[in-house]
Amino acid sequence: MNLPTCISSNRKIRYTVCFVVLVALLVIFFTISVCAGSVQISISDILRQFRGEQDELYATILFQIRIPRTFAAILLGGALALSGYLLQTFFHNPIAGPFVLGISSVAKMIVALVMVFLLGNAIRVSSLAMI
Repeated sequence: MNLPTCISSNRKIRYTVCFVVLVALLVIFFTISVCAGSVQISISDILRQFRGEQDELYATILFQIRIPRTFAAILLGGALALSGYLLQTFFHNPIAGPFVLGISSVAKMIVALVMVFLLGNAIRVSSLAMI
């Protein structure tokens, strides 16, 4: 086996192991995020909800509050990581941030305008519209 093939094989194994570990950590932290809160919900209670044995309080807490918020946090974290990676790749600079192109300033301005014009006119704005 020549050296470049050996290095490529080791790199592939390392990436696979890292990916599996990160997915396992994502599942563990997802479970902790859904279980922890002011109302403690055990994993067995969560599994009962998915099987259809509905407890109205747990179903409301799980499906209307905790699970959507957890998925939103996962999506937001992935989007932030991807945007940082793209900025660093685009500028060939490992410390490039959102201030390079004025992304942060424009985002602050848009949020302020939405709040001034929509909330000032007593229009109800969902969190999805704010995002």
